Amino acid sequence: MALFKQIVKVVLFILAAIFVALFQLSLLKFLPFWLGSLNLILTLTLFICLLFNFYSGLWLALISGLVTEIYSPYLPGLLVASLLITLVLINFLFHLLFTNRSLYSLLILGIIGTIFFQTFVVVVSYLVYLVGLSDLAFGLNYDFVVRLFKEIVVNEIFLAALFLIVNLFTKKIKATFLSS
Repeated sequence: MALFKQIVKVVLFILAAIFVALFQLSLLKFLPFWLGSLNLILTLTLFICLLFNFYSGLWLALISGLVTEIYSPYLPGLLVASLLITLVLINFLFHLLFTNRSLYSLLILGIIGTIFFQTFVVVVSYLVYLVGLSDLAFGLNYDFVVRLFKEIVVNEIFLAALFLIVNLFTKKIKATFLSS
């Protein structure tokens, strides 16, 4: 019976990851105002990785990233690699610099994660263009900065709301400060 529960849990996780990717690809871009700038996959993987389980965040990034790769104009594998590298970097910074699972830690790492993810994708895409492996040229220009700013704002609002909602139902993410 325990094996069956474990299998059901894994299948539901995979279906949820696929749903998140499909929701981001199909509906988010059509939301009004800046809401379409939300990177749902990145924010959920950061949230899960930092506040619950690093490996669950990695699996969510891998599965959702593979689904988004199907419709991506970028080099195959770039989105998945960017998500995974971003999560490893954020997890490293979290364990190195932050002492608790608080809102400010999540928001600071959310900003760093968003900037790193988008910059990594654009820089690698541009390098691939320069080498001649792609006809699409993405660069660090004014449009990129505006899109990045919008994405940071919306991601931060979503992370804060998600943190506060989850904070109501669990004691796991209550900030506990070190006393000296």
